[in-house]
Amino acid sequence: MANLLIVDDELSMRQFLTHLFQRDGHAIRVAENGRKAMAMLREQTADVIISDVKMPDMGGIELLRAARELNPDIEVIMMTAFANEQTAHEAFLLGAFDFRSQAVRQQPAEGKGRASAAENFDRQRESRRCKSRMKR
Repeated sequence: MANLLIVDDELSMRQFLTHLFQRDGHAIRVAENGRKAMAMLREQTADVIISDVKMPDMGGIELLRAARELNPDIEVIMMTAFANEQTAHEAFLLGAFDFRSQAVRQQPAEGKGRASAAENFDRQRESRRCKSRMKR
């Protein structure tokens, strides 16, 4: 299972997402803003970040940029109640795996967003293992 970092300034959303993904067996850490998330990532990386876009101190887009500099393989899912095409476009250009608007943010268990980034990470890890074995 994947190691997830959930970043949101709303306690209720952090709690909800923690419960949701722990049920699937993922290891969860939480931060209430991007600065705290980056401090946590410097100590121990994550496989997947699930982050709100608008937060105090350091927003999700800044976090995405900094996290991908630290670990280019990290998967990032952005969520926001303030979705707009420009923000979504910027997130994807910076390497976001997915961008979710408010409607999905209220029900993240539906559709591809729930575990697809974690599943994608697991597939990539297994692919790297196979390639490594083939080189021996």
